Amino acid sequence: AGDGNIRVKTLSIELSIKDITILEKIKKLLKANNKITTRTRLHPVTQNYFTNCCLTISRKKMCEDLTKLGITSNKSNILKMPPIKSELIAHFLRGMVCSDGNFTVNNENCMTFTFVCPVYDFIKEFQDILIRELNFEKTDIPFKRGCYKLRYNGNYQVRKLFEYLYP
Repeated sequence: AGDGNIRVKTLSIELSIKDITILEKIKKLLKANNKITTRTRLHPVTQNYFTNCCLTISRKKMCEDLTKLGITSNKSNILKMPPIKSELIAHFLRGMVCSDGNFTVNNENCMTFTFVCPVYDFIKEFQDILIRELNFEKTDIPFKRGCYKLRYNGNYQVRKLFEYLYP
């Protein structure tokens, strides 16, 4: 859900150009003939140019089913944690992290995990899951540049999270 939206009966999935193979796999899986398009834009915050690729598919039934699961044209502002089985939570969070999170290592080999989201309730529930599942501590969730930011530092903690998301 992180990098897609639905408008009426059309699904659009937009990813970084480096992930175009993912769109090619989705296109093949859905047996779609649609062209994958690319576009370069200026990021409004960083002022850096970036290129994305996009697959757009019009299938009414598929879009209706995805809308029932919370995929909409404006999901970023109404995002809610879906009711999913506990054994699938890590998979769902991994998808969200692939979209709006990252793991980094600085020059001193210290690891950091960051996840951003414009919806406080969603990012708070994300943190609550980490507290419950991984025994993480509660941290501040500051709001900056239109998004809330959840961050954890330290090799032990970040490695534990990485192994939870990518077993």
